[in-house]
Amino acid sequence: MARVFINRLIEVQGIFLFLGTGAALAAAGAVETPPLVVHDRKGDLSAGRVRQLADAAEETLDRILEFWSMSPRVRKLGKIRVNLDRPRGKRYGAVFHWSREGGRRVRVVDVLGVGRQPEMVAHKLMHAVFPSPDKLIRNMMGIPMEIRFGNPQTFSMCGFDVDDWAAALYETKSYIPLRELGPGHTPWGMSSRKGMPGVMNPARQHATYVEAGSFGTYVFKNFVASHPRRSM
Repeated sequence: MARVFINRLIEVQGIFLFLGTGAALAAAGAVETPPLVVHDRKGDLSAGRVRQLADAAEETLDRILEFWSMSPRVRKLGKIRVNLDRPRGKRYGAVFHWSREGGRRVRVVDVLGVGRQPEMVAHKLMHAVFPSPDKLIRNMMGIPMEIRFGNPQTFSMCGFDVDDWAAALYETKSYIPLRELGPGHTPWGMSSRKGMPGVMNPARQHATYVEAGSFGTYVFKNFVASHPRRSM
């Protein structure tokens, strides 16, 4: 009888702990899904809008995972934190970085600007699934995911076909050879400060991202698209 009582007490405590965690997340403007924890960083979004953005992010992630036949790697790396934030000045987009939470290293995607359809979310969720240290690999994988599953207005397409951008760069002699695009930020017209990227040369950044996206799309079409679920 004592054992039954103790087991029941543990069960009830577990229920209250679960409910308390859910209440805390709701109070903090957060929504938790199996692969994500989506948080309203500024606290100025309605619960419905946070839920809508969380569902959209999860749907995008699911499509990326299906494309690559991958898992979200929650058991190994924990859930991906998606922080909903305001634009930085006129800059809309998203940034992937690592953070620490409870002594554990966690993956974070900061979404900058959610008043309209968010930009670069598919790109940066791809980074979170496959966090390569090589920027060329990240962009070759991430930009085509944005083209396929994200917002066509997002950088670097800006509403136009990425191959058309690459052709225009070639015709205007603005093309930068892929062999110059090293793993770090500098060859991409960028720098890193406190682990966060910043743009130093916008024209070079745009050209290099376009080229990486165009090359990544070419690789997918010719070497990955043979899988029936992966046709571009």
